[in-house]
Amino acid sequence: MTLSGSSRDVAETAAHQVVGLGYRIEDVGHIVQTHLHLDHAGGLPDFPHAKVLVHKLELEAAMQRKSFRDLFYLPAHWAHGPQWVTHQPTGQKWFGFEALRVLEGISPEIWLVPLPGHTRGHCGVAVRQEDGWLLHCGDAYISRSDIDPFGSPRAKPHWMKPLAARLFPHAPRLRALLEEHGDEIEIFCSHDPDELARLQS
Repeated sequence: MTLSGSSRDVAETAAHQVVGLGYRIEDVGHIVQTHLHLDHAGGLPDFPHAKVLVHKLELEAAMQRKSFRDLFYLPAHWAHGPQWVTHQPTGQKWFGFEALRVLEGISPEIWLVPLPGHTRGHCGVAVRQEDGWLLHCGDAYISRSDIDPFGSPRAKPHWMKPLAARLFPHAPRLRALLEEHGDEIEIFCSHDPDELARLQS
């Protein structure tokens, strides 16, 4: 995956990697989306039998495409008619964040953590492991330096600061979460290659 768009290497597709792990495409029963931008939802047609879990506001934005920012949704990615399962918060909390547990009754616990800004219905996905939590933040931040409590956020051009504040408003809260609970939660985003390399190792 690159910042300029999705990789064209078929070996990097979710479907290819699922099969590489010894599973069948049909074994994927649920897909939990952070959001539906084209570089995050492009693989949905490869899993036509899966239920797709997403924030209600995110699905509405993707279907209506009312603003310029909504051009990053590509209707071809759901032309096959996915089995959408929409969610919206009900007052539950996860480490102080508004959240909602999805797929209740299964292990491990999976939570949608709304982090709107990048899109209206953008969410993080929290998964409980035996030794703590994983929090996939999607595009709530782009560089680890934006949330690293032991460093300074990377410098941004003056003109970009208001845009960053609108698109990534949760970076300060994620920084605080990492500072207070970094021993319990592994936080990562979609587009930082250094984070990917660290997690893969």
